[in-house]
Amino acid sequence: MTLAVALCTDLMMEAPLHAAVCSLIEHASVELDFYFMLNGFDLKRRDLLRRSMDMSGKAYKATFVEEPSAAELSNLNPFH
Repeated sequence: MTLAVALCTDLMMEAPLHAAVCSLIEHASVELDFYFMLNGFDLKRRDLLRRSMDMSGKAYKATFVEEPSAAELSNLNPFH
């Protein structure tokens, strides 16, 4: 069984992101499939997050979703 987890944040929440993700991996009884949309996280920051996750020694998947551009967002229909 796999549980998909989506997390969206910016650099202001980098430390809590590491804590939350590592805690999920540590305590999960199923494989986790993470989807991250991270504002301001360059490749170095993403690699640091992966290293934190790898330290658990447990299986997981991680996909980093690129932020949509302002033009892409402006073409979306409003929710209401």
